[in-house]
Amino acid sequence: MFFFLFLGVGNTSSAAEFNFYCDPEAAHIVLEDSQCPVQIVPWETCYENPIDGHWRRNVLGAVGGEMMQLLNAAEHKFDDRWVTCDPLCVAFYLESRLVQKSTVWHASVELTGTRTRGQMVLDHLREHSKQNVTVVESFNLEDFKQFILWCAERWTKPV
Repeated sequence: MFFFLFLGVGNTSSAAEFNFYCDPEAAHIVLEDSQCPVQIVPWETCYENPIDGHWRRNVLGAVGGEMMQLLNAAEHKFDDRWVTCDPLCVAFYLESRLVQKSTVWHASVELTGTRTRGQMVLDHLREHSKQNVTVVESFNLEDFKQFILWCAERWTKPV
C-alpha cells in the first residue's frame, strides 16, 4: 500500500507527492508491472483528514511507555494538525474496515513533465481496460483514532 496524490495537490512539488517525486521511474514500474493488487492512499486523503493536535498530545500522547515518550519528543513540533500518512497505510492494511470509500482506476506516473514529473495520473476517460490501482478516498477518522490508540496501548505493555 502506498500514499500518493490523485487531485494534483503535491507536497514536494506543485503536482507531486514526495515518494513519487523522488523516484517516478520506480513508481511507474510498480504501477505498470505489478502482478498483485496495488492500493494507494493519496496525499490528499491524509492531508484533508488530519488528527487534531490536542487529541494527539493529550490522548495518544498520554499512553505510557518509553516508545511513546520517544514519539512525543520526535513529534513535538506538530501544530493543530497531525497528518498521519504512514500510520494510515498500515491501519488500512491491517483493518480494511476503516476505509469508507475507494475507487478502482488505471493509473500511470508522469515521467517527463517539467511541472508534473512524478504526478500520478488517473485515466478518468476509462480508456485503459486494465485497472491497476485502488485509490483510498476516505476513511472513518474516529475509528482510525481508536485503532491507533488500541495499538499504542498494547505496544507499551511489557511482554
